[in-house]
Amino acid sequence: MTQHPIPNNCMEPQLKTNPFHTYRDPKTGEWKVVLPPPNPKPQFSPQEQRSKQDYRNR
Repeated sequence: MTQHPIPNNCMEPQLKTNPFHTYRDPKTGEWKVVLPPPNPKPQFSPQEQRSKQDYRNR
């Protein structure tokens, strides 16, 4: 069986991180979805970081 390359038009942008964590409960066999604990430091996009730095440098 040969592998075919994926055409560029099928490539979709993917999230860098998945905010959800899934695991299977060993007792019931059900899939559980858990949110991770909140991040204490807010994360800013590179554009927001640049705008903050520009504001500080004025």
